[in-house]
Amino acid sequence: MGDNSGVTVTSRGTVNGQSFQIKGDYPRGQPFTTDAHFGAMTLGFNGSPITAQNGGGFEGKLTLDTGEIGDLLELLQLDRDIEGRGTLVADVKNQNPILKVSDFSTALNLSNGQLLTATGSVDDLIGFEGIDIDIDGRFYPQGDPPETATDLKDLKLTGLSTHIVGTDDALEFQDFTLTTNAFDNELKQIGPVRFGRLFRADNGNLMLENIALQAGPQDRPYFVAKGNIKDLLRLKEIDFSGSMSIPSSLFFRDLSAKSLGSIEGSFSVDDLQGFLSLNEFDAQTVDTKIWELRTKAKLGNINDFENLSFDFNLAVKDSAQFLAAIGQKSVNTGPLKFSLSANGKQDDFSSEIALTPGESELSAKLKTSTAGARPLTLGKVSSQSIALQDVKNAVAVVTSIATRFRQPGTRGAKRDASKGKPTDLIELEDFLLDQDVDVSIHIKKIEGEQAITSLSSHLKAMNGFAHLGPVDVAYDGGHFSATAKMNMVKSPQLLSLQGTIKDWNLATLFSEFKTKYSAVGRLHGSFELTGNRRSPSAYINSMKGSASILMSNGGISTSLLELSGLGIFPWLFSEELRKGYSKITCLAVPVKFDAGNVSFNPFVAETKKVQLVAHGDLDWIKNTISVQAEARKLGKPLSRSAWPFEVVGTLTHPKVKLLHHNIFQKRADGATELPENRKSCVPDINQLRQ
Repeated sequence: MGDNSGVTVTSRGTVNGQSFQIKGDYPRGQPFTTDAHFGAMTLGFNGSPITAQNGGGFEGKLTLDTGEIGDLLELLQLDRDIEGRGTLVADVKNQNPILKVSDFSTALNLSNGQLLTATGSVDDLIGFEGIDIDIDGRFYPQGDPPETATDLKDLKLTGLSTHIVGTDDALEFQDFTLTTNAFDNELKQIGPVRFGRLFRADNGNLMLENIALQAGPQDRPYFVAKGNIKDLLRLKEIDFSGSMSIPSSLFFRDLSAKSLGSIEGSFSVDDLQGFLSLNEFDAQTVDTKIWELRTKAKLGNINDFENLSFDFNLAVKDSAQFLAAIGQKSVNTGPLKFSLSANGKQDDFSSEIALTPGESELSAKLKTSTAGARPLTLGKVSSQSIALQDVKNAVAVVTSIATRFRQPGTRGAKRDASKGKPTDLIELEDFLLDQDVDVSIHIKKIEGEQAITSLSSHLKAMNGFAHLGPVDVAYDGGHFSATAKMNMVKSPQLLSLQGTIKDWNLATLFSEFKTKYSAVGRLHGSFELTGNRRSPSAYINSMKGSASILMSNGGISTSLLELSGLGIFPWLFSEELRKGYSKITCLAVPVKFDAGNVSFNPFVAETKKVQLVAHGDLDWIKNTISVQAEARKLGKPLSRSAWPFEVVGTLTHPKVKLLHHNIFQKRADGATELPENRKSCVPDINQLRQ
């Protein structure tokens, strides 16, 4: 109600079942009060009129307390997505047509620790003039920031601050600064970012011009960029260019020497063609003679990854000098070069990769198409010549660099890069499930290893089913051929291998296993195995399958095989004793594998006079062995073996014992006669007939 003395206003009601109340007392020419309550939210405006002599109007203090914001949202029947509290305090002065807000202070304090504050003043809120506001934001609880980022995907915005000033019908953002959880202290702050003016242009667009931003130390920023956004609301008509100057110490942990120089370059982007384009990216090393890096890139449409042109070249003139510069033990590995170029339009991309360690070279040419339902990569990996020592040297250099390369989150810490695996870089299941691949591999000449001289293979993966092979390896005059298969959909943990060996030199194998006997002969065989591919040890310990090994026309540098089959007196007068070796006419070893257990039944070795037959199994997981063997004169399976023996106990400390009785001497059916067409390397006792 009201009269000449003033007005009193009272209002009560409900909104969505919740009561609200507004009460105002406005005595004429006197201070007034306004109080409003809605749930836990309170609003107050207490002030006094301004006399006509002073321009008229009114002034007062505005206060707002939202109470629990989640409750307020529920009252308004909105999703309760925010929990916290908001407050506002401001001095308000209204003198038509100007509404001035001074000593403005507001805070939004959320229950998850986020805090956004704003303080300042506005000379005319209606005319949007004389703006002077400081804004600060904290996006994580105080004292409990997010963990330091270990990858770009882990990078989080932790805070912001800016000073906003309104001049000449436009806004100017001064010292806009962002803070992050970056892995490096010098990258935890991005900014200051300066927005020259925010205003409405003559064409009606909201324009943000003279934007300047930087990242890195204030006195020597790593990145500096300038540009404009002429249509801010639609994020169109963008034009930016900038430069970079990054010290090598940013890449290599604890690097104190300046001999590796810096990486400098420039870049520019715009959307003048209707889409965002990378017009230029050019970077190279400076102030160093130890290594050289050059890279150039263009990308016609960043959003659709169209019209790509990319070149990357890295050269280390002296690997030992480079390793010394990063504080690693020098390895005399010579030069190392790596290059990558890629070009693409729309759905088709091509790339070339070249690696040159020392005098070796390895190249790859690939074409990728994304036009179908699944990306398809076709290509060839080839080399005219690779020296294994060059490969070992390259691995040593890369491993040494990895131990010093600054990984996010490891500043000042040590890493053991020698334990790194290719699967740390790419998850094989995901790659083969998402991609189709058809790539051939040909290495014409392999130097530095007497046994392995060449390699060729073919990798094909379609719809999650991967097939590698055959992998053909020339080995010491012989050949190894194998095929690997994986079903990434039904059994991604299993790897199946099957293949053959041909003409493998037994002498080389005996030498590599460092046995006290030498041997000659060529091995042949086949295998079919399946196991867990997570690691070599997991595969060996879980593999199941079979293998068959055959040999003919070989020999071993001992005559003891003749002794065990003929007895001491025939052996004393044998040609083998005089020559000190036994000629192996054939060898047959069928083997079965079952998660650590190896069984062979039978193992057969023959000379011109003796047949050795063995049965048994060993288990490397349980560390056990149990093998029985008998050697007899060829064609006399029912005769007594001169020295039958067994090997039992543990694999680490086996016991060899002579047996006092024969094991493989009887036929239950009484058969006693060998056929005229006796088969070699089949136990004679199994060939007997009645």
